[in-house]
Amino acid sequence: MLFARAKGRTGGVPAERIVRHVLSVTRGGDWPVRSDALDAALRRCASAHTDEIQIVGRPPGSLPGLYGTRRAGSRARPYRTLLRRSEPVDGSCDCADFLRNSLGLCKHLIAVLAEAVSKPDRIVIGREAALAPPLRWDPVRPLNGPGDWLARVRWVAAAPDGDLRRWL
Repeated sequence: MLFARAKGRTGGVPAERIVRHVLSVTRGGDWPVRSDALDAALRRCASAHTDEIQIVGRPPGSLPGLYGTRRAGSRARPYRTLLRRSEPVDGSCDCADFLRNSLGLCKHLIAVLAEAVSKPDRIVIGREAALAPPLRWDPVRPLNGPGDWLARVRWVAAAPDGDLRRWL
């Protein structure tokens, strides 16, 4: 049902990829939660197109990495949009929408993802994770519990040094 609603409405990103992402971030949620999350993701897909989000900076050599994104014709500082992996979707952006929406998506990340999947010779590279920072924040707020933003910060590298260990 979700796939049928998404088909033809995700721009350059395959509908299956958006639906899988929505299902992953709404794990444990009921139908209305998943349906609303898909609607929110589809609005961001539409915004990436209508706002003419452009990529103005790319990582050297491969798809995973840090991109610069902004509206066409804008002179504003580009948003820093990080694509770690294209399947499953894993990235981040420093725009306000990404930081607040708990979807793990924004129109800037969708524009970068559309670019990644449009290059078939580089899709395999795009499935590999970019180097992960040792400290990571999960943008997807759990459906249950207090939803503390700081509770979703975690250390993902090898054991931290002694001075840092006491804070984790």
